[in-house]
Amino acid sequence: MDCSSPQSLRPLVPQGSPVSVVTPSSLCDMMGGWTTAFGDESLLVSAAAAGDAPEVAKLLQAGVDVNRVAKIPACSHPVSPLTISAVRGHQQCVELCLRGGAAVDLTVGQSYTALYLACLAGFASTAHLLLAAAASPTAADHAGETPLYAACKNGRVECCELLLMTPAGAASVSQPKLDGSAPLHVAAAHGHAAIVGRLLCAGADATALAPVRGVPCTPLQIASELGHADCVSLLGGGTGMAL
Repeated sequence: MDCSSPQSLRPLVPQGSPVSVVTPSSLCDMMGGWTTAFGDESLLVSAAAAGDAPEVAKLLQAGVDVNRVAKIPACSHPVSPLTISAVRGHQQCVELCLRGGAAVDLTVGQSYTALYLACLAGFASTAHLLLAAAASPTAADHAGETPLYAACKNGRVECCELLLMTPAGAASVSQPKLDGSAPLHVAAAHGHAAIVGRLLCAGADATALAPVRGVPCTPLQIASELGHADCVSLLGGGTGMAL
């Protein structure tokens, strides 16, 4: 099995950086972005995006639909008050939206749920609120990425731990996305050793193969090729091993 070319690993590791962390501002672009909103229907979305809890409460009390998504100028996707609050980590706004009847698994953009976005951005307290409101830990985006996969990709240790404590989240520990890679593959690819360890303790399959440019590779092979010695050690290999 030949997994020796760094070029072949680009689908899992973005070119130019072994770790590509998605920040709330870049998440905004993924979701279609948010800028100054126009029109009454966007007032709640704008207030949630700004983390203006008093304004969010006022609008909800006035009867504004908490599940109404808004098209914001220059955005390709509509966004909802809950998803914007989640991706920005505005916990009080998340609480207000949930109490106001927000559909916890409403999707925006490319099938992003509030839980997915909170885990991708690393807001564990927000993720905890959403899970307590029965958010689905297995709801995947357009590419098949679960909240756990998203947390593993961005090195969000607390979110990973939180998800693995739920029965559904633990059950998805080896659930692959559409390209065949599982949470353990992406954690190993990005060198997130703490997450690799937690996934292994949760029963992740270390022998699972993910196609990388058509070549089946294990998490160990990926970590070894990319020089992530801590991950290699956890996965049972030695540094500098030949693949």
